[in-house]
Amino acid sequence: MPGRSMRVLATATMLSAVVMVDGAAAQSPPTLGGGRLPSTKPAKHYRPTVNISMQPRGDKIAMLFDTSVRCGRDGFDILGAGQVAWDGTHFSFAGTNRQSVAGGRLTSRWTVTGQLSGDTARGTLHIVGVRRRSGRLHKCARKPNRPFTVRAAGPRSGAPAKPAPNAFYAGTTNYELYDRMQAPLMLRVSKDARKVAAQWTIAERCGSGRRDEFVNFTPPMKVRPDGSFSRKEHFSVQYSDALIRYRPTFTGRFTADGASGTLRLRTRIYNRRGTKLITRCDSDVRVWNVAPGS
Repeated sequence: MPGRSMRVLATATMLSAVVMVDGAAAQSPPTLGGGRLPSTKPAKHYRPTVNISMQPRGDKIAMLFDTSVRCGRDGFDILGAGQVAWDGTHFSFAGTNRQSVAGGRLTSRWTVTGQLSGDTARGTLHIVGVRRRSGRLHKCARKPNRPFTVRAAGPRSGAPAKPAPNAFYAGTTNYELYDRMQAPLMLRVSKDARKVAAQWTIAERCGSGRRDEFVNFTPPMKVRPDGSFSRKEHFSVQYSDALIRYRPTFTGRFTADGASGTLRLRTRIYNRRGTKLITRCDSDVRVWNVAPGS
């Protein structure tokens, strides 16, 4: 996903109805988060990312993901969720996503398969779609197989360190997406190890009481000699019914066993012409932790 842009996710109601937990659970089990972030830079060609959270729950495992499909020149965000029985090692999810799109309808079918070992799970998201537009069907099957890695990463305790070239890190924030499952976060280090980019999911509370969730790509940040990095952004996105001014802040530091930091998203939502402020939104400061994913 290119820098200085936001993807708006579905409302909590949509997915919380899909992923359920037993009421007997007294405390949330650890969430594994991460996904797929191929590069620190926006790609010239289609290179889809995957944001995914997984949570073992005894003899079941729950999962949430978001990614995209490309239909010709058009790209569409896809959300998936599920809870299935498993053997404690191997998992397999399958689902269908249907949504109305400009001029028709998009149907996507996906599977998420893989296995868990310790605090790390690796697998593959396979996704294809069909778009019906003006009575004709168009296949959406670019890059259908998307390998991912998720990690359970608590607070890092290692000494400050520099990352390895092209390294990938996966983990979560302390923000809970749905049903006690924490939001995923990923880092990708540049080939020369001098910069790092991030992708993360967050929600804001708005003055009007509503909650909007977003996926943000933080463009490459310079890694300082002490392993720290940060970026403050200011950008606007014009939607069909509103102009939104975003102010993401992302900070962190690499350690010998991963990286930790904070993030925050603040926005101002205006009418479409940008002449009237409708509401202000704020995610508050959130803490994140990641561990090496490969």
